[in-house]
Amino acid sequence: MRIVLISDTHGLHRQLEVPSGDLLIHAGDFTFYSKPPSIVSDFNAWLGLLPHRHKIVTCGNHEFLLEDPRQRSAITNATLLIDSGVEIEGIKIWGRRPRRFTEVHSASQIRRPQEALDTDSRRSGHPDYARSALCHP
Repeated sequence: MRIVLISDTHGLHRQLEVPSGDLLIHAGDFTFYSKPPSIVSDFNAWLGLLPHRHKIVTCGNHEFLLEDPRQRSAITNATLLIDSGVEIEGIKIWGRRPRRFTEVHSASQIRRPQEALDTDSRRSGHPDYARSALCHP
């Protein structure tokens, strides 16, 4: 399985040349402070144009709009993981809920780190634009 991992597009998703693959993971920060709200619908429409068989979206610290469960239905062209997980062809992926800049992050919130998608690497000393994925079958 070919996995394509992107993040921190901050509303500039349409400027990307996304490689082909089986699984696309957007690991957060697809908006810029959740503004304008129309960016979420444009991001969702863009996801629908991509050919990847499986698409996963997690939230970064900019997607606080999606803290409200009523807003989460805006993402229909991917599986949105918010404090939930999914298994795709033996690969387990977990997404945390959106977290604002001021929240304390704890690795203990992830049950098994080897099956986690880290949507905010600042706690490990990396700036906001750095993301990592840890996925094991």
